[in-house]
Amino acid sequence: MWSLGSILVEVLSGFPLWLSLKSRVLSLDGHSIINYGLFGVAGRDNVKILNKQNQLLGSGFNSLLLTLKKGFNFTDQIWANNKTFLDLMMQLLSLNPAQRISPDETIEHPFMQQM
Repeated sequence: MWSLGSILVEVLSGFPLWLSLKSRVLSLDGHSIINYGLFGVAGRDNVKILNKQNQLLGSGFNSLLLTLKKGFNFTDQIWANNKTFLDLMMQLLSLNPAQRISPDETIEHPFMQQM
């Protein structure tokens, strides 16, 4: 379920999560800048990656959303203000696998029932 949440964040935000090589991305003001992905770190050090994930998701999906909003314009992104969707994302991206939502629970989640 973590993978589904990660893919949704990348698709909806347009920003890579695990890009570990420096790459060009567009900033809010339209300038091309060199940056890493949200969870990307120099090299492929698993401890550094885990620390970065804990830093961005330790307080839940809302802290990741705040980080995304610092660098991207979410004005037209209705999903960013949908409380039911954000609740699903928080459960998909729970750092603790035992607390993460299951596939069956995902299908029964109120957001999915709206579809």
